[in-house]
Amino acid sequence: MSLSTDKRAACTAYFSHPSLAYHTPTEAFCIDLCRRELGVSTIINPFDYRGKKRRELGEALRSADLVVGMSVYESYPFLVWNDLSYARTLGKDLYTVVFPSSLSERIRLCEGIVEGYPHLDETETDRLYADIMNRSSKGLISRMLFGKFGGRTSVF
Repeated sequence: MSLSTDKRAACTAYFSHPSLAYHTPTEAFCIDLCRRELGVSTIINPFDYRGKKRRELGEALRSADLVVGMSVYESYPFLVWNDLSYARTLGKDLYTVVFPSSLSERIRLCEGIVEGYPHLDETETDRLYADIMNRSSKGLISRMLFGKFGGRTSVF
């Protein structure tokens, strides 16, 4: 990774990831992965900025030392790509948490933006999320009772 170990220990990472992953085991795993692999001391989670103006979220991204974006099924969702693109204009160090389409592959962290992964627009992102929810959901009653999508086969 590009930051020295001493510098990383005191740095902050902004973790841009899909709202589908908020408060899930996947989110917790990815945050732990970032802490272990990058050695960062603080992770800024966009979920903590819900209900606030987009400007405040932008300020949080600008204050971070590095930005980690989560790809989903070998693509960058719309808002994740926007955050990574903006961070690149600011000269931030960029990393990608790769969430593969195959359940047999591991979630991994890599430096930079993965070449060849498409950058989805809003419509494509909505379609991807709907597909994930349809495949992972056991129905509205299950979501209301258990507060999560699916069971062992759940993507998030």
